[in-house]
Amino acid sequence: KSIIDILNKIRPDLGQFGDNKNIGMIRVFHTNSFQGKRRTGSGGGHWTHDLPEQEATDSLEKLKKKLDWDFDDVNNTKILLLTNNIISNYGSYQNLLKCFKYPDDLLKKNNKLINFFATVLEPICLAYQRKKYGEMFTVQGENFNIPMKNSKDKEKLNNYLKQLIESREKSIFEVMNKLINQPINFPRLPDELEQAYIFMNPSTNLDEVTLSITQETYKKMSKVSYKEVINALNYIENLTPFSTQHGVKGEEYENVLLVLGRGWNKYNWDDFLICSKNESLIEKRESYEKNRNLFYVSCSRAKNNLVLLFTQKLSSESLNQLEILFGKDNIYDLYN
Repeated sequence: KSIIDILNKIRPDLGQFGDNKNIGMIRVFHTNSFQGKRRTGSGGGHWTHDLPEQEATDSLEKLKKKLDWDFDDVNNTKILLLTNNIISNYGSYQNLLKCFKYPDDLLKKNNKLINFFATVLEPICLAYQRKKYGEMFTVQGENFNIPMKNSKDKEKLNNYLKQLIESREKSIFEVMNKLINQPINFPRLPDELEQAYIFMNPSTNLDEVTLSITQETYKKMSKVSYKEVINALNYIENLTPFSTQHGVKGEEYENVLLVLGRGWNKYNWDDFLICSKNESLIEKRESYEKNRNLFYVSCSRAKNNLVLLFTQKLSSESLNQLEILFGKDNIYDLYN
């Protein structure tokens, strides 16, 4: 089967045409044989029947090892998931995202500390590691320079930057602590962010009732590993293969791995597949069409190779519909 064949089965009303001879890999993996306890409605019914959080991440890693794809080639390979919250689990920055009342404060770098990390601290650290020292200083402005009187000053700066880079292996508070207590004013920390340190410092007595949303965010961030900042920035800057299914509209990639689970009450892939086989079962036409359209568009992002991973448990009716759409020989149980 070609991807165009699949698309025409999902939406025969659209009638896609193209080079059906260009047949790549098309595989569907489900997780029905998982023997552990699946998620329930606890904490949100939209997670019902999905794999536990860590197991879902492990299942993706297990599948990636089966595929001969270069997942570092982000221009040709994408992993599509339903929401940014779900991506944060797979991308290992879920604890950082939970600190923010508004996800865009992280994902659009609206938060001033995140913006500082993204536009100042990380470029300086990366330039230092690449020994691009001129580039490192221009991060803070074309005319910025640090007065160096002698070799001892250079050695002091070098030792400090090494310690700063090492602190990135620890918590966000440890990084801030290193920045606040810097022996040399580099990188320059804005006054407002020096105030952020107060709310991160565990020795500060805080009246939590009077904290603003931003102050509460800084307090929560203090214990989070700084590695999660790096992971989040890599995702934001499109340096990872992850994207939301809604976020790739109009784009195409050689390889697409589509992860289909719960996590949003508007989408239930088991219900969608059951109803796509027998439309007389549809109770809410608008909801069904949202599921169908997202499923169709996500599959259509693949040029040659398309792999689907269902972390949600599927009914026998859904499995039968997948066989009709993708072919019986293309359906696999990841746990068998």
